[in-house]
Order: sequence, then structure tokens, then C-alpha cells
Amino acid sequence: MYNQMNQDFIQAVNDRLLFKTPLQKTDVAILLGNRMCAGDLARVTARRYFEGYFDNIILCGGVSLYSPYLLKRKAKNAFQRAVGHDVPPMTIPWKDIFVIGKKEVCHMRDVLLDLGVPKSAIAYIDDRSTNTGENFSFIADHVEKAEYQSATIVAAAYHQLRGIETCARWMPNLETHPLAVYPFSLTREECLEMWPKDPLFRAVVLSEYKKLDPSKTDNYYLQGFCIPSKRTTQSMRLNPPTAS
Repeated sequence: MYNQMNQDFIQAVNDRLLFKTPLQKTDVAILLGNRMCAGDLARVTARRYFEGYFDNIILCGGVSLYSPYLLKRKAKNAFQRAVGHDVPPMTIPWKDIFVIGKKEVCHMRDVLLDLGVPKSAIAYIDDRSTNTGENFSFIADHVEKAEYQSATIVAAAYHQLRGIETCARWMPNLETHPLAVYPFSLTREECLEMWPKDPLFRAVVLSEYKKLDPSKTDNYYLQGFCIPSKRTTQSMRLNPPTAS
């Protein structure tokens, strides 16, 4: 099903995962660590912090960063552009690459502080979680004690839906709004154009889609990892288009 993608299937994935929503002012931003774009998450968060969208920041993610992957992406993109391929530039700072063994939260914290975000704005750091469920279960007590009513879930764009639906599993009373971050400073349009063509990017996106595919018997809803959001219940009343 996922190996030979037709245009309807690609559009279904785009609509389901890579949606666009307006920014909302919330009590706190919750960053979901990501090995591919931890630095990007922090940079986007810093920008929105200074724009006044939230005053507090929670960092999640205890996985060690894998810099060789980013170095490979940077080199491949530079080569493709040098030989004349029509591909968008991937902005991957060297500081995101030379972080061998550094945990996601540590790198995100350092980027935030380097960009001028005050240390006092970082309300909580979870450096133990290794998956999205742990991201939220490990911070649930802090969120409750802090009496946050709303949160901006900052996640890689393809991870935003699972982020808000996993949050609903652990903190059902928290009002959430996603903030999609497109890796490597790609625009949404560049991301939509690139992911079906790029093998590594495609694998990441389709992995997310499978987890939230209601037609699969091992989807995350049936396993109890996620609570379907309004977006899910509205868009998936019928079986999604499938690849031919």
C-alpha cells in the first residue's frame, strides 16, 4: 500500500499530517524532541516566544542526537545543488551537527539560550523520555501543578498530529494548539514537494502516517497511545485513500 503512491494517497497524507493552523497565544510551549530537527524546534520556538505567543517553555526528549545523519543530509543537498538539481536548500547549521552524544533537550536548551531566551522562561526540562507517550506522561505532574490551561505543541510538522493526540491521552483537559516545524528551514510548500521524492524523508513521513492510520489493526488509537482529535474524527469518517 505504501510503496507505490498515487496522487490521491499523497494528498491524503498531506491533509492528515502536514496541515496548517493559525498560531494561538497559550500558557506554555511544549517542545517534543526530535533527532532530525531539535535545533529547528528551538529556533522556531525562540522566534514565537519573542513574538509573545507564550511565556513558558517545557523541553522534552532524552534521546541522544545522531549527527552523522544531518551531515549526510547537508552534504547530499549541497552536492545536488552544485550539479544543478532543482532542490530547495536545506539549512542545517554546523552547531546542529557537532552534537555527538548530546541529548535533545540539552541541545534545544542551548539553542534557546544562545538566541536570548531567558533561562527563567524554561519552566521544566524532561531529559528522560524516549518517545512521545513518555514526553507527556513525564511532564503531566508539572503541567498540573503549574495550572497551565493551554499549550502550544511544538513538533516536527509530520509529528504534530500525533503530538496533540498523545497529549490528549495524558492531559485531556489541556487545550492544545500545534506549531508545525519544517526541518532544515524548508517552507511548507518545499516540504510537500520534497517528501514523496526523497527516500529518507518519505520513510519518516509514512512511518507517522501508518501509526495514525485507522485502517490498520495496530494503529495508535487501538493501542491506547492516542485519543482521536476533532481533526481525525472529521477527516477519517471514511477509509483514507490508499496507494495503488
